[in-house]
Formats: sequence, C-alpha cells, structure tokens
Amino acid sequence: MTLRLVLAAYGLENVRPYRIDAGRNNEHWYVGAGLVLRRYGPFRSDAAIDYEHAIVGQLRERGWPVAVPIPSDAGRMVVVDDGRRYSLFPRLVGRRGSPRRPRQPRELGRLLGRLHRDLAAVSVTGPPDAFPPILEMPADPAWQRLDALDDPVLNGLIRRKLAEVRTAAGSAASGPPGVQLVHGDWHDGNILYQGGSVSGILDFDFAHPDLPLVDVAIAALIPEVEDSAQIAIGYFGARAPTEHELDLIATAQRARALGHVAFFIGRHVDGDHGALDQIRLGIDLLLRAEQRWPALRAAILSGITG
Repeated sequence: MTLRLVLAAYGLENVRPYRIDAGRNNEHWYVGAGLVLRRYGPFRSDAAIDYEHAIVGQLRERGWPVAVPIPSDAGRMVVVDDGRRYSLFPRLVGRRGSPRRPRQPRELGRLLGRLHRDLAAVSVTGPPDAFPPILEMPADPAWQRLDALDDPVLNGLIRRKLAEVRTAAGSAASGPPGVQLVHGDWHDGNILYQGGSVSGILDFDFAHPDLPLVDVAIAALIPEVEDSAQIAIGYFGARAPTEHELDLIATAQRARALGHVAFFIGRHVDGDHGALDQIRLGIDLLLRAEQRWPALRAAILSGITG
C-alpha cells in the first residue's frame, strides 16, 4: 500500500512496481518501462539526498548520462511516506559492468579523469553528514566501539592495521592539496554499457570532497592486478605518477577497507549477527590490498613507461 501511495504522488496510480536488486544502501523498483523508484536507506538525511540530487543535476547539464530525479505532481524531488524517503528517476539504458572484471579498464580510468574535471566545477555545499575523506577513516568515531569486538585475535589485528594506516594517512595527506568533489564508489559495476559505449553512470551516494586519487584507489582495489593497473594507466595518461601519488593510492586502498570495518563494527555492537563476517571481509580486503600492491605498483609504472 505504501508504494501505491508514493506512486500516486507522481500520478502513477495504475502502474505496478517491480522490485530489483536492493543494494546495501537503497532499495529500487522498476516502474513501467522507463522509470525507477528509489527508497533511500533509513539513515539517509534530507540534506544528503538534496546534495546528491544537486550533483547529478549539474553533471546532467554538462552532458553526463546520469539520472536526475523527476518531480512529483506537487513539485517535490523527494516524497516522504511512513517516515521513508522516495525519489523517482528515469531508467537509464544499458547493462552494468563488473567490478571484478571491467569491460574496458583503461577507458574506465580515462572516463574517471574526465569526470573529475567536471566534478571540480560542480558547486554544491556538502551537508554535515557527507561521507568523510577516505584518509580520515582512522579517526572515525566508530573505532571508539572497537573494545566491544570480543575476538582478541581479530581485535588485535585491527588495532595494528589501524595504527599503520593512521601513520601512512598522515604522510599521504601532507602532500600537495587538491581536494575536490569525487564520485566515492567508482567501479565498473556502477557503469552502464549499451553496445560498446557508456550509457549511464550510477550511484553518487558516496560523492564527497576528497583527493581525486581516492577514486583511482577505489577503482583499482577489486579487479585483478592487470585490470587495476590499466585503470590507473588510463587515468594518468602518458605521464608517470609521482612517488607521493603512488603512496596515496596504496594508503587510500587500505583506508577504504578499514572504512568497511568501521561501519560494521557499529552494526556488530548494535546486534547485527551478520556484521562479524563483514568485518572479517574488510580485513581480508585490506590484507589483499597490501599483498598485491608491489605487483600493482610495478604494473602501473611498467604500463606507462613501457
């Protein structure tokens, strides 16, 4: 009944929604052939939603294939029902890529470089609860709850890695400034393809001001080494990255994994029985990033200079 009332706010009384993959943050339904209804996560604030909408609106004006919310009959971009927030979007055409095996890894890096140039020109004031810079993850308040993790081996490992990443982040953040708006979750699973061309870019939930190379680090965290290197090579173009840039990518990858751990520590303390597996997953991701970094670093430099 709730969805029926929400859709009625858009004049869609006789359309049956079809639920699709919910994702970790939001839920989605196809509405007819050309629309998508999103229900935002319960902790998503009005300011954060407005922030995301403003970003995609300005990117759309610059020609990017992003979905901009459709106003309700009353002119609202967000419809609230039973305490939950909804927005309706046009359905972008195409099929998603794969985070682990990007279709065109070097082009994915080039595309990110072009997106960064336009994101640098986007003028939007971030809300207080915007996603924090990746290198600030070691200072996340969630770590104050780490004592509640009663696995002494896992707890000790997290504390050691947290100290290491905190030190590395301090060094990486001391380099040349250059904070701007970034996508925050750049990977091939958030790209739509039609034929051989990009037809859509999704998921600006995590867009926030940060160092642009954070997006490169995220994109190069999941795929195999060769594909990850190609993403970075596409981003840098013909020039070789500096040692500081390489250090920043390596540190941002580890900090990103720790961010996953921090989020699920809170969930674990609040009684989420599946959170412990996610904490272990985040630590595995961090250890994998550390183990593969020498090969990834060499592949990036070899691909650019070779």
